[in-house]
Amino acid sequence: GSCVHDNLPWHPYCATQTGQHFPTALSSLPQEVLQGNNFQTCKSMILLNGDRCVPGQWVLVQSQNPPPLIAQVKEIIQ
Repeated sequence: GSCVHDNLPWHPYCATQTGQHFPTALSSLPQEVLQGNNFQTCKSMILLNGDRCVPGQWVLVQSQNPPPLIAQVKEIIQ
């Protein structure tokens, strides 16, 4: 989907909430990408089904292996 940026400065991955909770989630990226100011937080995004999602909302996450999960969106990064 598409994101609406929050106009805050770009961050290194480790400075995002996602990076603090899942530090190895993007380990396939080069270290210079992870450590540079390459990640921007967003105030909303449009999901593939056309719904608008903002941090704090609950979503149904469908993975390849059922059952689906219910999760709260805490941060949107791009």
